[in-house]
Amino acid sequence: MRAVDGHLAVIGPDGVTSRRRRIEPIAAEGRFAASAYEDGPVRVETGSIVRGPWELRVHRVTALPRCVVRDGGYALAGPRRLAVRNSRRCGHVGRVDGLTSVVVALHGFRATATAEAVDANAFGVCSATPYLVAPDHPGGSAVYVSLVVLAGDRVDPAALRASVTASVDGDQVTLRLPDGERIEVVLGTRVSYARYPVEGEPVRWPSEAAADKV
Repeated sequence: MRAVDGHLAVIGPDGVTSRRRRIEPIAAEGRFAASAYEDGPVRVETGSIVRGPWELRVHRVTALPRCVVRDGGYALAGPRRLAVRNSRRCGHVGRVDGLTSVVVALHGFRATATAEAVDANAFGVCSATPYLVAPDHPGGSAVYVSLVVLAGDRVDPAALRASVTASVDGDQVTLRLPDGERIEVVLGTRVSYARYPVEGEPVRWPSEAAADKV
């Protein structure tokens, strides 16, 4: 369970799962943060944008061909087995009190599944973590995008997926949210972030002043 909860892992053709070792901080600006880790031939760069109960994740994964890429959502636990629903693009775990953990594939991921365990979580005997899977990494670098939600009430995964769009052009990802806000994230050699709210000024990292100095 610890290897799935909140963790982007790369599983090699030999079944060995990458481990987060030294975390390399890249950026932090408002709702946005980015970091990377390396484990042998694997390098994972992640940009995370938080908005209320939502976390939008942009991953740039460098790995050998035929690796599996797995993105874990948030673990839930309770006194009895949790309700689990998986479709091709959405994974859903729920408790009877309405607490819900959802993962949504926005780009690159092809399947969902759930890691369930007993006596593995301090918050309850039964625990479960939804996760996304990309079964066949092409080799080199590829981009994957997910939406991860932890909410105190019930969530409609299909409606959630329809409300957020992601388009990918090389290392640049453009996200569009239900209220019209646009977010752009670039990973790789020159990391950048820009958020264009419906009202108010854009937010950028690095700032224009800092970018001019580069």
